Amino acid sequence: ELVTTHPEIVSVYDVINPEIKQSFFTSKTKLLYGKEMIDEELGGYKFSLKPDAFFQLNTSQAHKFYNEMRRLADIKPNDVVIDAYAGIAPISHYIGSDAKHVYAIEINKDAVKSARQSLKQNNIHNVTVMQEDFSQALKNLKEHQFDVMLFDPPRTGLGEVAIENILKYKPKKLVYGSCNPSTLAKDLSTLLKYYNFDYEAYNIKYFYTEYYTSINNVLRLRRGVLHQKTLTDIYGVNLNWTIRNDLFNLFEIICELLKNSPVGIHIDPYYCYWSPFFNKLH
Repeated sequence: ELVTTHPEIVSVYDVINPEIKQSFFTSKTKLLYGKEMIDEELGGYKFSLKPDAFFQLNTSQAHKFYNEMRRLADIKPNDVVIDAYAGIAPISHYIGSDAKHVYAIEINKDAVKSARQSLKQNNIHNVTVMQEDFSQALKNLKEHQFDVMLFDPPRTGLGEVAIENILKYKPKKLVYGSCNPSTLAKDLSTLLKYYNFDYEAYNIKYFYTEYYTSINNVLRLRRGVLHQKTLTDIYGVNLNWTIRNDLFNLFEIICELLKNSPVGIHIDPYYCYWSPFFNKLH
């Protein structure tokens, strides 16, 4: 009756979730009607999506975001590239034609299945999709050298363990797409000891309402040591994290970085529930 009333419905799944947790989908997911995957298009690529595979609904802004990741990565024909936290591997689709080989790393099995299916149907053959934790995947690729690593992590950011593994390889360039300024700032506090912030940044507004704005920022880092004095001179902010490591100063630092950025990043006054920290931008 539901499908008859709404013929636009492509698939119906029954999901049994006995626990109270953030994740909606579980291993007890059964297809009741229609196709196992639905098809979406982004940037001229067709993606086949399993129910638990994350996909950006705002495709026009997602296209800008992935194009900017590609531009900042500036991948050369002989580069071997890591696409970390790859999801359904949209970044790998965008950069596949630029690189010698891409390793797309993703832990979610539905996303991995969608990524492999999508890459195949888009005739992209130089991307290897690995269903593993990022750090474990790097260990399994220990014989390789990587030229560029791209990250589009969840709101929790990269974290200490992932950064430790990144620094073991020290690729020439890192491109970091972030939707959470606080974890971005925390990750940069370590990465900037070994990499130069390339003064390249781009912000993309995904969703805007009166109460919530979702913004992704893209940064490029190049291998090398960046002296704190240089960063302070450029941005007018002290990044001494041994002193300024509490939560408020974390937001204060990222506010200053964004406010004084030479590329003119804009943060909307309604920037979600962090507005007390971001009001100083206005």
